[in-house]
Amino acid sequence: MSIHPTPEQFADRVRRAADDQGRLPLPPQAGWEIFPFTPESLQVRSLEPLHLPEPPRGGESGRPCWSCPMPDRDVVWSSERWVLTGPDEPTGLPFVAMLLPRAHLDLGELDDVHAGGCPPA
Repeated sequence: MSIHPTPEQFADRVRRAADDQGRLPLPPQAGWEIFPFTPESLQVRSLEPLHLPEPPRGGESGRPCWSCPMPDRDVVWSSERWVLTGPDEPTGLPFVAMLLPRAHLDLGELDDVHAGGCPPA
């Protein structure tokens, strides 16, 4: 397998790790003493079939982007290229944040300027 598996290779590897009902095992953190739930009360969802090509995301193919109408909503920090935002409602966790590029880019589409946070040359 290459260093970058195809979606099909990744899905096959995940399916091999799943049980007979298509569920992945709980992560090791579920057994930690400080974990707030009993492992017996948790159940991982069954895997869904692989969908290729991937359905359009928000902001693609005419689907509305959840961020564009209010780009500065719940912003903790921002720069010319990046926004660090929090969730709309409390999550019960001490801190939750998402670092998002202002441009509609996936991680694989980030050029060196965006990925490094460098100012334009």
